[in-house]
Amino acid sequence: MYQINDKLAVHGLDWDWDKMKEINTHNHEYNPTNYGVITDPKFDMTGKKLDDWVIVDCRTLLDDWVNPTEKYKDLIDVGKMILCNNYKVVCCCSAGQSRSNAIALGILVDFFEMNFYDAWDLIREKNPLCNIAMHHLDVLKHMYKVKLP
Repeated sequence: MYQINDKLAVHGLDWDWDKMKEINTHNHEYNPTNYGVITDPKFDMTGKKLDDWVIVDCRTLLDDWVNPTEKYKDLIDVGKMILCNNYKVVCCCSAGQSRSNAIALGILVDFFEMNFYDAWDLIREKNPLCNIAMHHLDVLKHMYKVKLP
């Protein structure tokens, strides 16, 4: 799990960590601040308790197709509702690279009132796996009326 701030994180639900250990290409994934695959909303793979973290499952978005704007809005609204109820949000997709980061970006812009590009920079800084697909970024830019810097 990669924490973006104290109340927001991103992660992958379906990532095969054992296979990645064999390949040995993602050593950064095994540091103390990365908690592993969340298999249960209350505990992660290492047994660490995830009190007050609620999963927003972003796998309803398609990574290889343009999604309706409403799907992004719905997921961002769910994240905002969870935050308003004093829980923490972990946005999860399959690998924690694109869809979850796109929704986290929307939450940073909408709930935390961050500038779009500052929020995108923060996510890339906190999550070395971040690789938001361009079609997700295009939808978010349109939603938030973002212009080139």
